[in-house]
Amino acid sequence: PADELLKYKLEDPAATLGGVSSQAPLAEEEKALERVHVVKIKRKSRQRVQTSHNKPSTLLRRHISERSWTLRNWYAHIHWKNLTVVAILPLVGVLLLVALHPPLVKNTFYFMVWCYIVTVISINMLYHRYWSHHSLNFCNESFVQILSIICAGGGITSAKNWCSSHRAHHRNCDVTDTDPHNIRRGLFFSHMGWMILIHHTKAARAIKESKLDELPNKQIVQWQMQHYFKLYILVGLILPSLFCGYLWDDYIGGLLYGGFLKTLLVQHSIFSINSIGHTIGSRPYNNAKSHRNNYLLSLITMGEGNQNFHHEFPMDYRNGYEWYSFDPTKWTIRLLQLLGQVNNLKIANQSTIDKSYIQQQQRVLDDIRSQLNWGIPIEKLPVFTADEFRKLAHSSKDRYL
Repeated sequence: PADELLKYKLEDPAATLGGVSSQAPLAEEEKALERVHVVKIKRKSRQRVQTSHNKPSTLLRRHISERSWTLRNWYAHIHWKNLTVVAILPLVGVLLLVALHPPLVKNTFYFMVWCYIVTVISINMLYHRYWSHHSLNFCNESFVQILSIICAGGGITSAKNWCSSHRAHHRNCDVTDTDPHNIRRGLFFSHMGWMILIHHTKAARAIKESKLDELPNKQIVQWQMQHYFKLYILVGLILPSLFCGYLWDDYIGGLLYGGFLKTLLVQHSIFSINSIGHTIGSRPYNNAKSHRNNYLLSLITMGEGNQNFHHEFPMDYRNGYEWYSFDPTKWTIRLLQLLGQVNNLKIANQSTIDKSYIQQQQRVLDDIRSQLNWGIPIEKLPVFTADEFRKLAHSSKDRYL
């Protein structure tokens, strides 16, 4: 039977078949076989233990992003390092600004605006268009090192982490749980929630795969990632305070306005690309995805507002090909090209851009046309011969005239 196992046991090892000579008579072999006893051992059937998914043993095997928030596990859902950089430290700066309320010196205000513009353009140029999409090449590695230090003061995480998340977003845009900052999970989540919460397993896997991509200037990328938090504190907070204090004796204003407030503005301007840039605006090149063109966003982010164009042509160093597109990052890249600091600028073929635009307009017209009442289709209209039509015309009053 299926639940029994047959086991053979020899009574005398000396009488086994191996002990019988090949030249022995057949009767000797038969006597040896007679001494073999058949023992039946019943095998115990294994019982499957059904584990409930609600038991703690099962919950431990599930990733924290797939579990509900409770009073016991809420802290495990939070990415504390990112929360410190993008939420706690800026909040501390705002509270100090409200509590101390230092006077805003005109030079400090100009310095804060200048730091904001330089930091955002550096992030756009280095993190986004160079390391993420290879839209250009830098000729001087020292210049890349300086830009990486400036970008660290923006407080939006290291280049390695940011570029891998951004590439995963492009590859899985609007795909639930795989897009790291999917707009379908809410405006706050796509704005900054995706940074302060533990990633879903699918998003984490997509980011990990993107980290395998080789980035130029690998040593600079690794160095910045290893020393990112120290660079953020030094460049983003301490240096503005020392600069303003040394030149016009405004240490507190330099720290609060040039440091904390500038960092807060930089963070949320970059974060708004993932939230507002996928919520409000036009979609002239592709309306199948959520990315949109928003001119106000271009003003805030120094040229990163044309997301619909960028997602269709990600390797173009421009964020909009029109001459009137507000893109200070593009203008800075062109200036650096004239100075011999960058080369190999990539642009999308104009014919491809025009075809993408025409195809989208055709889809819009098709959608409008499908909603109009065009009457009975031609293939469903009745067909009459000439004689039948004459009879119908004579027998009816002006119906067929």
